[in-house]
Amino acid sequence: MAELKLMVVTPEKTLLDCQSESVVVPLMDGLMGFLPGHAPMIGRLGPGVMKVQQSSGSKKYFLEGGFVQMDNNVLSVLTNVAIPVEQLKAADLEAKLKSLDRATPETPAEKLSHDRQVAQTKAMLRAVNSANAS
Repeated sequence: MAELKLMVVTPEKTLLDCQSESVVVPLMDGLMGFLPGHAPMIGRLGPGVMKVQQSSGSKKYFLEGGFVQMDNNVLSVLTNVAIPVEQLKAADLEAKLKSLDRATPETPAEKLSHDRQVAQTKAMLRAVNSANAS
């Protein structure tokens, strides 16, 4: 079976550089799947789960957002955060949400940062819960 090359890059490192049978990514307006031979495109990622299907099985990663580009059978995912879903723990995320609920940001910059942390933590918790349900 034909495969496509997947590269997942964060500011710190290249997380994945592998061959995949298919990849599903969370775009801002829904999920999009990629198979070998997909037409070139660029899209904006939203927070959610990227599912990577390989011959050895499937893996899921939480993505905070970023950009995706498909060109010449290479899928490039550029994101600030990419975490294997199995590394996320629901109890830790729920504790973080409780801590964030108690925080009282004072400046507009603190409020913006706080709101972003709350949204990211909720998205991670949804990713864990959906992975546990499937």
